[in-house]
Amino acid sequence: MEIVEIIIIVIFVTILVIALILQYLITTNKIKPSKLSRQFWNDDENFIKSWKKTQQKGMLRYYLENIIIKTFIMGIISIIFLWNTFSVSGYEQRQILVVAMLISDGIYCLITPLIEWGKYQNRYDKLKEKENVESNNIDNDNKVN
Repeated sequence: MEIVEIIIIVIFVTILVIALILQYLITTNKIKPSKLSRQFWNDDENFIKSWKKTQQKGMLRYYLENIIIKTFIMGIISIIFLWNTFSVSGYEQRQILVVAMLISDGIYCLITPLIEWGKYQNRYDKLKEKENVESNNIDNDNKVN
């Protein structure tokens, strides 16, 4: 592997580890969310606000924005990996690799925004339901007193 590939892998792993650590620390209330930590983990209140805005913009806009972003990122990653020449028994595999990466990147970029929309909508619905239950409990407690 080239040094560039190693650096990219280290960066991705580092981002993943930071996200998981911040998620744990925020959900266990060991730290309060800050602007930096929100880049890696979105607490429930901020998620509800941001997803409400996303819903108002519409699914089509969300889908198109995500396709563009993911295609750009996957394109950069593909170019970096294609810098290397892969040969087997003197036959260069670059053409096969280009086609395989185009197909897999295309499928990834088209499907993941749909999956994410459903996942985030489900999270939003559950949080709103939880919020409604809590507000009903508070209202019932106030009526008893």
